[in-house]
Amino acid sequence: MIDRGKTKQASSRRYFDSTRLSCIHNLKLTIDENEASYLTPWIDALVKRKIQHLCVRRTGGGSSFHEMPLSLYVCETLVSLKLVQLTLVDTEFVSLPCLKTMHLYNNVYPKETTFERLVSSCPVLEDLMIDVLRNDAKVYRVHSRSLKRLRLLRSSSLQSDSVPGVVIDAPLLCSLRINDGVSKMFIVKDMECNAKLDISFDFEMKLVRYLLKSSTSLKKLTLNVNHDSIDYDIFNELLKIPRRSTMCEVVVVDF
Repeated sequence: MIDRGKTKQASSRRYFDSTRLSCIHNLKLTIDENEASYLTPWIDALVKRKIQHLCVRRTGGGSSFHEMPLSLYVCETLVSLKLVQLTLVDTEFVSLPCLKTMHLYNNVYPKETTFERLVSSCPVLEDLMIDVLRNDAKVYRVHSRSLKRLRLLRSSSLQSDSVPGVVIDAPLLCSLRINDGVSKMFIVKDMECNAKLDISFDFEMKLVRYLLKSSTSLKKLTLNVNHDSIDYDIFNELLKIPRRSTMCEVVVVDF
């Protein structure tokens, strides 16, 4: 009789052997609660073997999210990263010099600074996607001098004394997609001249009002709305909002 568990472990050890000279360019790794102990040696080996594109996904239910090992935060070759239902540990040092694309889905961040440091330590990051856990009431701060595209989904949160919010400081940002019915605070610091934002969201007029009244350089604001669920009084409200940028064009697109 074959012990499939031992066979899988032996196969994994051969594949993730960090002493092998060959590089691993692309890997999708799905783990369950029984494989949590292997995550650190596997990631350590991938970093040593110069992984470029990595997806790590936790499967199964439960409230225990596996912690990503510290070696991931100093991977010099990583270009794209996707993490799903994991815990990103709080560390003082992060260096991801080649990371251009990062997609984060339903992960746990011990502190607000954990997420903030992760993003700000990626000097060439261009594409960032964030899906926030349903019970997360943190303020998400995105500080990036290179970011061009940002998507954030935040559907619900538990009652909390915290004030959930979003702070964006990304001067090169040209595509912003937000579906956020939870945040009580939106701050988008001034963008580069001639910025154009394509915004899709569960119509949050407070965000639109903030952008139109606060941005001095916004050139075009495109709102993607669903005509089946839109309140047409919103269009009258849009016309009444003063625009700080005299050249700003507002376009409403039905999808």
